[in-house]
Amino acid sequence: METVTFLDCIRRIPSLIEEVVRDGIPAIQRWLETTPDLQEVTEIIIVGSGTSDTAAQTARPFVTKMSHLPVRTIVPTEFLEATYLYPENALYLFVSQTGTSTLTRHALQFVKKQGFLHVALTESAETPLAKEAEYHLLLGCGHEEFPMRTIGYSTSAFTLMMIGLELGRSKGLISETDYQRQLKEVEQATTHQVELVDKTLSWMEGCQQKMSQSSCILFVGSADLIGLAREGAMKIWEIPQIASIGYEIEESLHGPNYGYNSSHCVIVLNDHSQNEQKLLSLARYTKDIKKNGYVLGETVIDKHDLQFDIRNHDFKFLEFSIVIQVIAYKLALFVGRDMVSPHDNSVMYSYFTTHDN
Repeated sequence: METVTFLDCIRRIPSLIEEVVRDGIPAIQRWLETTPDLQEVTEIIIVGSGTSDTAAQTARPFVTKMSHLPVRTIVPTEFLEATYLYPENALYLFVSQTGTSTLTRHALQFVKKQGFLHVALTESAETPLAKEAEYHLLLGCGHEEFPMRTIGYSTSAFTLMMIGLELGRSKGLISETDYQRQLKEVEQATTHQVELVDKTLSWMEGCQQKMSQSSCILFVGSADLIGLAREGAMKIWEIPQIASIGYEIEESLHGPNYGYNSSHCVIVLNDHSQNEQKLLSLARYTKDIKKNGYVLGETVIDKHDLQFDIRNHDFKFLEFSIVIQVIAYKLALFVGRDMVSPHDNSVMYSYFTTHDN
């Protein structure tokens, strides 16, 4: 049996997104048809940890736009220990790829005990979280061979977005023409993802040394991409094991602006939004003064950046995320991390665990 590589997982993402459209959307529609209480929902609350949380942050703006409902994302510790008001008419979505996240399970059990409307989203109907929930939806990721999730992030965010899309459609907020246009844009994004993998692999040959020598890599994006910026930071920390942070553009200027130095690699996600000038200004500063900055996206600054046209606005995270995932993979190879051998986390687990066996 051939060994599955980390790059194989990344390359699998476009086809799995297409499977969510083919198989996941009908499952969401069946859930909507059998859940009349959805018409009374006044808020959506998404609970998850780690990549499940950054996926929720990524999906939140689109879900809000499509459903016309406020959407809150929250980690389970805060949900259980620092949330003092639990709306009765909220829809609670619990996301855990393996369905074994200890505190996400506790949060679901709490909501179930209150009798609130809830759904678990996991990789399989056989996961503990799926079995505990009143209703379960698949994330569309299947079994992912590596614990540093790339497939899971992409399909989790996308599945949540499809829940928002189908909610909006069921409430008559989206015309059939707009609905079909959205699905067509997904197809355009997944086609572009395939191209972007190879384009990023080639681009990284010219900048992986500089990136790998940085003490910290910072991803900066507009408000729509803050979830992805944080996910990108998580992947860089997990995979090549370089300290990393994700910031929204305005906060990257307000917060650490006095702290940038030449050992900090700043990667700007330019999505051609209303914040483009701020994004490019930060990139120019880090390039001109700190000599350590890059731009990913439509409008770039120089030949060292990675230019690509965004095929659509609503699903741009699919295009940006696969670029970041390849960056993490290439950096891991460059710094010599073994990306093939099984991970032995027994020592770490002797100190703490976050998931149930």
